[in-house]
Amino acid sequence: MHPQGSAPINPEYVASITDRINAAASCEELEELLSGSLASLQGVFGGVQEQLDKIAPLLALLEVPTNLAELLTWVQNLVGGFLEPIVKPYLTYAVVVPQLVDAIAELNAAVAAARERFPSCEITPPTITPPTFPA
Repeated sequence: MHPQGSAPINPEYVASITDRINAAASCEELEELLSGSLASLQGVFGGVQEQLDKIAPLLALLEVPTNLAELLTWVQNLVGGFLEPIVKPYLTYAVVVPQLVDAIAELNAAVAAARERFPSCEITPPTITPPTFPA
Protein backbone atom coordinates (compact mmCIF):
# COMPACT_ATOMS: atom_id res chain seq x y z
CA MET A 1 0.00 0.00 0.00
CA HIS A 2 1.28 3.43 -0.89
CA PRO A 3 1.46 6.19 1.72
CA GLN A 4 -1.18 8.85 1.13
CA GLY A 5 -0.11 11.02 -1.78
CA SER A 6 2.69 8.76 -3.01
CA ALA A 7 0.76 7.17 -5.87
CA PRO A 8 -0.79 8.92 -8.85
CA ILE A 9 -4.49 9.68 -8.69
CA ASN A 10 -6.69 6.77 -9.70
CA PRO A 11 -8.60 7.85 -12.84
CA GLU A 12 -11.17 5.08 -12.29
CA TYR A 13 -11.97 6.60 -8.89
CA VAL A 14 -12.50 10.04 -10.43
CA ALA A 15 -14.65 8.58 -13.23
CA SER A 16 -16.72 6.61 -10.71
CA ILE A 17 -17.34 9.67 -8.55
CA THR A 18 -18.16 11.74 -11.63
CA ASP A 19 -20.70 9.11 -12.72
CA ARG A 20 -22.22 9.02 -9.24
CA ILE A 21 -22.42 12.83 -9.15
CA ASN A 22 -24.11 12.83 -12.55
CA ALA A 23 -26.59 10.21 -11.29
CA ALA A 24 -27.28 11.86 -7.92
CA ALA A 25 -30.98 11.79 -7.13
CA SER A 26 -30.98 14.53 -4.49
CA CYS A 27 -29.08 17.52 -3.24
CA GLU A 28 -28.20 15.58 -0.07
CA GLU A 29 -26.70 12.75 -2.10
CA LEU A 30 -24.77 15.25 -4.20
CA GLU A 31 -23.43 17.00 -1.07
CA GLU A 32 -22.40 13.65 0.44
CA LEU A 33 -20.60 12.55 -2.73
CA LEU A 34 -18.88 15.88 -3.11
CA SER A 35 -17.69 16.16 0.48
CA GLY A 36 -16.46 12.55 0.56
CA SER A 37 -14.62 12.73 -2.74
CA LEU A 38 -13.07 16.11 -2.04
CA ALA A 39 -11.98 14.94 1.41
CA SER A 40 -10.29 11.95 -0.23
CA LEU A 41 -8.52 14.18 -2.74
CA GLN A 42 -7.54 16.57 0.04
CA GLY A 43 -5.99 13.54 1.77
CA VAL A 44 -3.86 12.97 -1.33
CA PHE A 45 -2.75 16.60 -1.22
CA GLY A 46 -1.97 16.19 2.48
CA GLY A 47 0.24 13.20 1.73
CA VAL A 48 2.01 15.05 -1.05
CA GLN A 49 2.56 18.05 1.25
CA GLU A 50 3.99 15.77 3.94
CA GLN A 51 6.53 14.38 1.47
CA LEU A 52 7.39 17.84 0.15
CA ASP A 53 7.92 19.10 3.71
CA LYS A 54 10.35 16.23 4.34
CA ILE A 55 12.35 17.11 1.24
CA ALA A 56 12.40 20.89 1.69
CA PRO A 57 15.44 20.98 4.02
CA LEU A 58 17.37 18.78 1.59
CA LEU A 59 16.69 21.06 -1.37
CA ALA A 60 18.62 23.83 0.38
CA LEU A 61 21.63 21.48 0.51
CA LEU A 62 21.81 21.31 -3.29
CA GLU A 63 23.56 24.68 -3.33
CA VAL A 64 26.97 24.41 -1.66
CA PRO A 65 28.11 27.81 -0.41
CA THR A 66 31.57 29.15 -1.18
CA ASN A 67 31.78 31.37 1.90
CA LEU A 68 33.46 29.53 4.80
CA ALA A 69 30.96 30.71 7.45
CA GLU A 70 28.01 29.71 5.26
CA LEU A 71 29.72 26.40 4.54
CA LEU A 72 29.80 25.62 8.27
CA THR A 73 26.05 26.25 8.49
CA TRP A 74 25.57 24.12 5.36
CA VAL A 75 27.46 21.21 6.97
CA GLN A 76 25.40 21.57 10.16
CA ASN A 77 22.21 21.47 8.08
CA LEU A 78 23.53 18.41 6.22
CA VAL A 79 24.10 16.59 9.49
CA GLY A 80 20.87 17.76 11.16
CA GLY A 81 18.55 17.62 8.16
CA PHE A 82 19.87 14.59 6.31
CA LEU A 83 22.18 12.37 8.32
CA GLU A 84 20.52 12.61 11.72
CA PRO A 85 17.09 11.34 10.58
CA ILE A 86 18.80 8.41 8.85
CA VAL A 87 21.05 7.51 11.80
CA LYS A 88 18.53 8.09 14.59
CA PRO A 89 16.93 4.62 14.30
CA TYR A 90 20.42 3.10 14.68
CA LEU A 91 20.80 4.87 18.00
CA THR A 92 17.39 3.63 19.14
CA TYR A 93 18.13 0.07 18.06
CA ALA A 94 21.47 0.16 19.88
CA VAL A 95 19.43 0.43 23.09
CA VAL A 96 16.50 -1.80 22.15
CA VAL A 97 18.39 -4.81 20.75
CA PRO A 98 20.30 -5.60 23.97
CA GLN A 99 17.02 -5.35 25.88
CA LEU A 100 15.45 -7.84 23.46
CA VAL A 101 18.43 -10.18 23.83
CA ASP A 102 17.97 -10.06 27.62
CA ALA A 103 14.24 -10.74 27.24
CA ILE A 104 14.91 -13.74 25.00
CA ALA A 105 17.44 -15.12 27.51
CA GLU A 106 14.85 -14.71 30.28
CA LEU A 107 12.22 -16.54 28.23
CA ASN A 108 14.66 -19.35 27.39
CA ALA A 109 15.50 -19.73 31.10
CA ALA A 110 11.77 -19.92 31.91
CA VAL A 111 11.32 -22.61 29.23
CA ALA A 112 14.26 -24.58 30.66
CA ALA A 113 12.72 -24.39 34.15
CA ALA A 114 9.32 -25.44 32.78
CA ARG A 115 10.92 -28.45 31.07
CA GLU A 116 12.00 -29.71 34.50
CA ARG A 117 8.36 -29.62 35.65
CA PHE A 118 7.23 -31.49 32.54
CA PRO A 119 9.89 -34.16 31.80
CA SER A 120 7.94 -35.68 28.92
CA CYS A 121 7.57 -32.30 27.19
CA GLU A 122 10.23 -31.75 24.54
CA ILE A 123 10.08 -28.05 23.79
CA THR A 124 13.10 -26.39 22.26
CA PRO A 125 12.92 -22.64 21.82
CA PRO A 126 13.80 -21.51 18.31
CA THR A 127 17.19 -19.94 17.73
CA ILE A 128 16.80 -16.21 17.40
CA THR A 129 19.67 -14.28 15.87
CA PRO A 130 19.82 -10.60 16.74
CA PRO A 131 20.71 -8.10 14.03
CA THR A 132 24.35 -7.23 13.38
CA PHE A 133 25.16 -3.57 13.69
CA PRO A 134 27.41 -2.02 11.07
CA ALA A 135 30.80 -0.89 12.34
